[in-house]
Amino acid sequence: MNYKKLSIWVGGILGLFFLLYVLSAMIMWKSPLFSSIDYEGIKRKAVESRDPSKCSRLATNLGDGNPQEGCYFNSIQEIGDVSMCDRYPVDAKFCRNLIATKKGDASLCDAHTKPNDYNWCIYGLAGGPKGPKACDLLKPGTNYSRDRCLLGISEGNTKFSNSGFDQVNDVCSLISSDLLQDYCIGNTINHSKNVALCGLIKDQANLTKGTIASRICAL
Repeated sequence: MNYKKLSIWVGGILGLFFLLYVLSAMIMWKSPLFSSIDYEGIKRKAVESRDPSKCSRLATNLGDGNPQEGCYFNSIQEIGDVSMCDRYPVDAKFCRNLIATKKGDASLCDAHTKPNDYNWCIYGLAGGPKGPKACDLLKPGTNYSRDRCLLGISEGNTKFSNSGFDQVNDVCSLISSDLLQDYCIGNTINHSKNVALCGLIKDQANLTKGTIASRICAL
């Protein structure tokens, strides 16, 4: 047996395997599936460089999610450049709404020509830094109303004070409908578990029987 030729042959095979390994690693590194593992890293680079196109490295379909789409939306929102909503593969309307909410800038909602689209944008502002004041900007003649806008803040607000009174005074008290105001106070009771708020309910029947609020107030 010629051991010299055998060693050269074995060395050649090992070298080929190593080359294939390096090539496959490089392909995997560039593939969207591999890149999806570093979602936060890629999104951060997209924001820092103000270049959302970096999100294209992410997968468009991974399980039930779309990391690439999420990266585009989140990076553009953080960058805050509305013009990018029309330059990248995102829902431009929703993209503009995200930026409007982040900045608390109601003027960005004016780009919507349809009243419902405009009001949807305003709803987003109400849940953001603009707060309850945004609800006064709603256009009439649609399914969106000031009272329901305020109630939406109550339902989406997870930052309650220990007592819950701040939520009632700052949001619920602004609602004109007794029914919706009771719902708002009920939402606050659900989160704060403050029995003292039960006395503010105008009609206990509005706390639908079986809800957490009705059980708390029944104590």
